Amino acid sequence: MFKSNKGPEALKFEFSVTVKSLDKLPAKYKHLKLSLTKGGKIARTKEIFADKQHAEPSLSDGTMTMICTMYRTQGTVRAGSEFDERLYKLSLMRINPRAMREREKKIGSSFINLAEYASLE
Repeated sequence: MFKSNKGPEALKFEFSVTVKSLDKLPAKYKHLKLSLTKGGKIARTKEIFADKQHAEPSLSDGTMTMICTMYRTQGTVRAGSEFDERLYKLSLMRINPRAMREREKKIGSSFINLAEYASLE
């Protein structure tokens, strides 16, 4: 008896990540940007202006869009998602508008699993 070992099913999704507000920002940074990366793929917000350690970008300035391939293996059960884990790095960068080199510098980052937000519904 032979089992057919099909590989994981690959499905393409378009994700839009929208930044509604940023709080408790470093006081010395007024010009900021967020990026979402995985390997060579990168999506960025437009420049976000902070005031008093708080920023609320407009809808168009705070949105990042990326096409992602999500994989699911038939017969496996995952907590919280029907897709295999896909970690993307979310980074906060400060922008120095007067700098010639090193205009952007990362000041913090975290990881987000986009598989938790994907569904076929």
